[in-house]
Amino acid sequence: MHLRSTRTPPASRLPATAGRRPATQALPAVAAALAALTAVLLSGGGAPAHGAPMNPAATPPQNGQSCAATLKATSAWSGGYQAEVTVRNTGSVPLPGWTVMWPQPSGQTIVSMWNAVQGTVNTLTTAQNAAYNGQLVVSGSTTFGYVVNGGGSPPSGPALGCLPG
Repeated sequence: MHLRSTRTPPASRLPATAGRRPATQALPAVAAALAALTAVLLSGGGAPAHGAPMNPAATPPQNGQSCAATLKATSAWSGGYQAEVTVRNTGSVPLPGWTVMWPQPSGQTIVSMWNAVQGTVNTLTTAQNAAYNGQLVVSGSTTFGYVVNGGGSPPSGPALGCLPG
């Protein structure tokens, strides 16, 4: 007779999704949060000053999870700029992942992004964590960057929204 071990494997041998909710459970919550955040960003309500986190009412903590994102231009030239975004865990528990959103100025196109996966939701640009930088300890942070072509200068302070999960 062969018995199977009931021990939990070390964290290094767990699948990357261990401890995360199945995608089918997370999707409705993320969709609702994205819709609320999109409405706030598009209405101009709650838009913070450059580098300030989003209005907390727009991104409510989920089970102690919350995050904030700040942008800084690292270089600029006549036809574009390079930006760095810092994502910080502002919640009371570790984050399993994050998504940052912002309205990309008209006439500007992101031509490359690193340390995040680029996407769009309605008229917002999104950056979702890469497989290797989504988990953030309490007060921990990570960065991602991107290069923009078009428009002569970096934005003066886009509203960045951050969703945990």
